[in-house]
Amino acid sequence: MNKLQAEQKKYEICYQDPDYKLGPYRRDNTLDDITDLIAEYGPFERHIDISAGRGEVIEHVQKFNIHSQGTEIVEDLLSDTVHFAWSHELPFADGEFDFLTNCDAMEHYLPEMTHQILDEFFRVVDGVAYLTISNNRATKHEMELHINIKSYKEWEIILSKYGKVTPNIYGRHNATSMSFTVLTRHA
Repeated sequence: MNKLQAEQKKYEICYQDPDYKLGPYRRDNTLDDITDLIAEYGPFERHIDISAGRGEVIEHVQKFNIHSQGTEIVEDLLSDTVHFAWSHELPFADGEFDFLTNCDAMEHYLPEMTHQILDEFFRVVDGVAYLTISNNRATKHEMELHINIKSYKEWEIILSKYGKVTPNIYGRHNATSMSFTVLTRHA
């Protein structure tokens, strides 16, 4: 089993627990932030949520009459709107989306793939990207989940390669992560 397969197996195990998802606090704050972004930078036509989990972001974005879909590597989470794809090999055309989200996932990816993954994100989006990233450790079932920990300043520098970055403390109370809005160079 290679590293990618090992990571996939971790999340197959985690998602067997129905409570493994954005908790109410994190979900509500994420969706509020996304609502604000749609109001400020929209209208958007096509949205992609990379590492969509249980699809909470997709369902929310669809309420704004935006075509929304996602990707995931856990087979049990696939649906009509969530398709199988590795984050470093997205099966979409250049600039196919004008809005991209990646919520609480960057810290889960293999560190050595950070740049390859971000290159893919910013290949498929021509507009606005919204990422929430934690730099806190997290475990479940004795497995280390947050394996790609960097300082928020380091994330900001990395993301600035792709466009104008606005960092915000994620959450409207008791910040647990940082959110980054990136306006691509094409936006």
